[in-house]
Amino acid sequence: MLHKLLFMNSQIVRKHPGGVVAWIKWIKWWLIVVLLASAIILPLSFFLQLFDNPVVDVVQVKNKISLSETSNYVINGSNTGELELLNYNFLNSIIFNTVGPTSLFPALFSFLIALQLFLIFKKLEIHRAFYQEISKRIQYIGIILITISITTLLRVYYMDNIVSKLTQHTFKVNYKLYNGDINSFKVGILVLIIAAIYKRGCSLQQEQDLTI
Repeated sequence: MLHKLLFMNSQIVRKHPGGVVAWIKWIKWWLIVVLLASAIILPLSFFLQLFDNPVVDVVQVKNKISLSETSNYVINGSNTGELELLNYNFLNSIIFNTVGPTSLFPALFSFLIALQLFLIFKKLEIHRAFYQEISKRIQYIGIILITISITTLLRVYYMDNIVSKLTQHTFKVNYKLYNGDINSFKVGILVLIIAAIYKRGCSLQQEQDLTI
């Protein structure tokens, strides 16, 4: 079945080589732009993360109680809002941040994924479908996606503990904002399966090359 698919793909490429080449070149240029943008945003997000007060989006889980005056945090909003830490350590400055492309963790993972995609299409050629290096890059993307979920779960658990203690369990972290990152675990598993199938294709292509 895999040999038939390879044969069909090769026939399509031979019939329309110009279109395929132009399509691959367009994706390469697009990935270069994305990679450069990610490379610019990453140090900027790191700078903002360190020199701005740590914040996290929170929701109210029970009626407000009479909280004692504190200088540890401030909540901007009523039932839902943004909790800003006023007294914090280095760990909190790294872990706490709102959801967004300029936040440290999203910016870091976006840069890593963009880098792997760029290296994949840089290696990709229309006359040869399978490369071992591309197989490794696809595996790296799957691992990065799984790491995003694990990192997000640990961060949310840590932030929720801090928020609950500071607000005497009146507020908690708004989990819904992190569902996308947590669900990337499933996508990561799917990408690893695709990487395994692609790796099998590399082995078949090497066997075919040896027979020729």
